[in-house]
Formats: sequence, structure tokens, C-alpha cells
Amino acid sequence: MPSFSYNTLFFTIFSISLATCSLLDSDEPIPSYIRVDGYTVQTNPALQGTDRQQVHDLWAVHDGNIVAAVPIPFTLPILQSNGHEVLLYPGIKDNATSTNRVIYPFFDPVSLHLDFEPGKVYGIPAGEVLFSYKDNVRFLWLEDFESDTYSLEAMDQSGANPKLIKDNDDVFEGNASLYAGLSPSRDYVALQSFNYYYGSQLQTGSPVYVELHYRNEATLMIGLILKSRDNIVQQTNPLLYLKPSGGVWKKVYVNLTDQVSTLDDEAGFKVYLAATLPADTLGANVFIDNIKLLTFE
Repeated sequence: MPSFSYNTLFFTIFSISLATCSLLDSDEPIPSYIRVDGYTVQTNPALQGTDRQQVHDLWAVHDGNIVAAVPIPFTLPILQSNGHEVLLYPGIKDNATSTNRVIYPFFDPVSLHLDFEPGKVYGIPAGEVLFSYKDNVRFLWLEDFESDTYSLEAMDQSGANPKLIKDNDDVFEGNASLYAGLSPSRDYVALQSFNYYYGSQLQTGSPVYVELHYRNEATLMIGLILKSRDNIVQQTNPLLYLKPSGGVWKKVYVNLTDQVSTLDDEAGFKVYLAATLPADTLGANVFIDNIKLLTFE
């Protein structure tokens, strides 16, 4: 992640401005500073899946007000007001969109208690910026591809056949990841979750997200297959197009809230993943790992 941004520039200028003003006016308040260089995530792997996350920003809240949303690492000035607690919330790129930064709702914030000594820089170690899932998060689907059977299936048999790959150079973590190799004779892959997930499993308006890791040489499309209470099945257009990842594993947070959180109790949905061989290429690989479908109880 780049260490420089417009937010960082703003708060650097803000800090210098405050320091300059304090020389001219002794009554001007002097801020304290929080320095954060990293974060950690803790999960119960059997119940909550991987702890590998991609937190891009931290949202700082002091005295009930959002002070800033800044990319990690950062040094953030905070002026004393009522209370000594600062809350740090994890921020993500919603639907992999850089311009749509939001607080990820499923993690508890980190609480810092500071004495706000003017001018002091409080360095917070990554181990103290520890995020974990909230107690009322419901994991509807967890798939880490560590078993010989897994919960994705091909949507038809004419596309590329997915398989587990256990080559250490290609596995994201653990013992295996899912792999599909596209070729001119099998120039696409289309996979869907084995199970439907129903409106009765969701709270109206509650956030619903898919998390997954991916490494792709062809654009990866993510969408839904919807089934009405009358068993009418309809495949949506892709909700998200993930460009080739440049040979590295990436993490995406797919926001399904608007599409599924108001489903009738007897209506359901599947998640599908698809890719097509790019034109004028002889082959392309797609790797997937650590799928999670989560909401609140």
C-alpha cells in the first residue's frame, strides 16, 4: 500500500499549521499524535476462517466524532476534548473500489486510552491494533479448500475443470487452493456455490459480504444466481469485475447487501465466479482461496 496520499498530505499540513499557530498564540491547543505502522487480525480458523485480511485504512473516532480515515502507516494529530478514548475502526475498499472506502462492519474496533499529553507521539504497536470478528457475526459459508471435497461446483461441463492445486509456489496458504486453467479448447470457467443461502438466514438490511483471495490472469467476474420463492432461477449480470492481479494474490470484499438482504424467507441465492480466456492469448490461470459469506445473526 502506498504510504503517501492526499489524506496524509492534509494531516501533515494540518500538523505543521497547528505548530506554527502555537508559536504565534500561546492559547492555541497543541495536539497529541497517534502513530500506527500496522495491524493484526485474530480469528478462530475452524469457525471463522483465515486471519489474512486487507485493511487499507483506519478510521479514528474520538469523543463520538470521526477524526480521520487515513491509510496505514500514519501519524495522526488529535486535539484533547471530552474523554480519553480513541477508537480505531478497520477500513476496506468496498467492492475493490479505491474511491469507496468504508468501515468494515464485522470487526470490533480497537480502543486506545490516552492521556493526551500535548505534543506527545503515542506509538501504537501492530500487536495492539488487534482486530477480531464481532461475537454476533454469522458465517454462512466458509471454504478454505483444505479438504478433497469443496463447496463450489462447475455450472456446466464444457468449461475448464477446476481442481485443487497443492504446489507450494501457487497455494496462497495452508495445503491447497482452487485452480482453473483456461485454454483455447476450454476458454472459460464458471463456478457456483454448491448451496443456496436463503432470506430466512438474513436479517433485513443487515450487511452481507463475500470475502475471498484470488490471483488471476483473466478478469474474474462475481455475481449471483437468484431463486424466487416460486423456484424461478435467474442469473444476474456480474456485480464485480476483478482485473488480472499481476501475478500476486489479492483480497476482495464483495458487498451483497443491496442485492440479498431483503430477500423473502423462501427466496435464495448462490454466488458464482467466472472468467473467460482473454483474446489473443493461449492460456490463463485463475486461483481462488478462502471464501467467506458472512452477515450478522
